[in-house]
Amino acid sequence: MNNKVKTEIAVGVILLVAIIVGGIFYWQSKKVQMPVQRAVVPTPVVQQPTQTAVNQQIAQTPQAGYKLVRVSDGTTSFSFQIPEKWLTETRHSGEKQLTTEEMRDFLATNYDGDIKINPKLNSDYADMPWKLLKEMSPKEVARYYFKSDEPSFPFPNASVAAGDHIWYTDTSWQQIDFYIKNESVENVITKVKKEQENYCKQDANMAGCGEIWSQIIIDGKDADTVKYPTDRDEKGHEFISKGGTGGSNYYIKISDNKTLVIDKQAKGDAKFETDFNNLIQTFKFTK
Repeated sequence: MNNKVKTEIAVGVILLVAIIVGGIFYWQSKKVQMPVQRAVVPTPVVQQPTQTAVNQQIAQTPQAGYKLVRVSDGTTSFSFQIPEKWLTETRHSGEKQLTTEEMRDFLATNYDGDIKINPKLNSDYADMPWKLLKEMSPKEVARYYFKSDEPSFPFPNASVAAGDHIWYTDTSWQQIDFYIKNESVENVITKVKKEQENYCKQDANMAGCGEIWSQIIIDGKDADTVKYPTDRDEKGHEFISKGGTGGSNYYIKISDNKTLVIDKQAKGDAKFETDFNNLIQTFKFTK
C-alpha cells in the first residue's frame, strides 16, 4: 500500500471519529437543554364541612351541666339536651326488639329498690310485685309491654324526669314523655280535642278546661301545642292538681302518617320550666 492510500485512509478515519464525537456532543447538549418532566402530584382536596354539618355538630355537643339524649324507633330519630341529673328511659323506643326477659325487666323497674328481692315493692311501670311479673308467660309479658289491650295508653317511646322517679302508673309532676304515633298529626289532634270536649261538657269550669292552642317552630317544623290551665284554690291562687296540671303537649308532623307527641305532664318550678325550654330549643331530628 503506497503512502497516498495510507494518507487517504487516515484522513477518512479522522473524519469519521470527528463526526461521531461531534454527534455525541450534540446530543449531550440537547439532553441538558431539554426540560425535565416531573411527575405531577395532585394537591389533595380538603372537604370543608358545610354550615349545616357544623350546626349539627354544635347541636350534638351538650352545654356544661347537660347531657344529650338520643331516641330512635328505627326510622325516626331525634335528640335533645337535658340536665345531667335528670332520669332517662329509652328502652321502649322501638329501635331494638327486646327479649322476653328484657321486657320483663323493663316492667319490673322501681326507683326505690329491686322488687325481685323486696316483696313489699311494686313496679313503678306496671304497679305489680315481682311474684306476678315472673309468672307471666312470654305472650302475656309482650302484651303488657306493648299494651296491646290498651292502644290508647301505650308506654311512651321515651321519658325523662327531673324528679327521682319515672312513673307510668300515676301522674308524674316532673316528667316528659315522647310518643311516636303511626297516625297523621291531624288525626291525633282531632282525637285530643274530642276527648277534651267530652270531658269539659260536664262542667266547663272544671280544672283543666279552657286549654289554649297555638303553634311554634321546633327544629324548623311546625308544632301544634296545647297548654292546659292550672287549678285554682278558693282564693284564686294557682296550684297544680291532677285536674289542673298546667301541662302542655306538642304535636309534630313526621310524615303523612307519623306524628311525634311531646307530653309535659305538668307545670313545674322556674328551674324545671327553664330546663324544659332548653330541651325544646336543642331538639333535633337526626338521621
